[in-house]
Amino acid sequence: MTNLNRVEFTLSDVLQAYRLRWQIELIFKEIKSYSGWHRFNTKSATLVFSLILMSFVVVTLKRYLAHAAQANLCESGSIEEISTHKVMKSGTHLFGNVISSLMNAGKSLVSCIKKLLDFWGNNAKREHPARDGCSGRTRLGFCAVGGA
Repeated sequence: MTNLNRVEFTLSDVLQAYRLRWQIELIFKEIKSYSGWHRFNTKSATLVFSLILMSFVVVTLKRYLAHAAQANLCESGSIEEISTHKVMKSGTHLFGNVISSLMNAGKSLVSCIKKLLDFWGNNAKREHPARDGCSGRTRLGFCAVGGA
């Protein structure tokens, strides 16, 4: 079931897009793999629940900032895309600075975010953009959107 226009999107297009649903599964994998869930050392169900919710907030914020890094690349004329997977794995020290800045009433927040976006713009680019054009999300013309 879809709300896509039947004239504009063929059944083949819809099925191909549906196959990309694994992106949602990747978000859950990123949360489990990079949020330290295996290191929770507490018996408090409330604390565990709070830490899990915070993991979702962090992954959402990192993805949002990854798209902002993508927007920065586009503004500079680059056609390369940012890998959200690489974003999850890298820049932890710089992301921590962003969070620390937020906890200090936003002091130096713009500078911290700029350093993080520049880092990801240089170090978190997708590995195989040509392959993505043949078999991945860009095959249907999907492209990175959003960001700050």
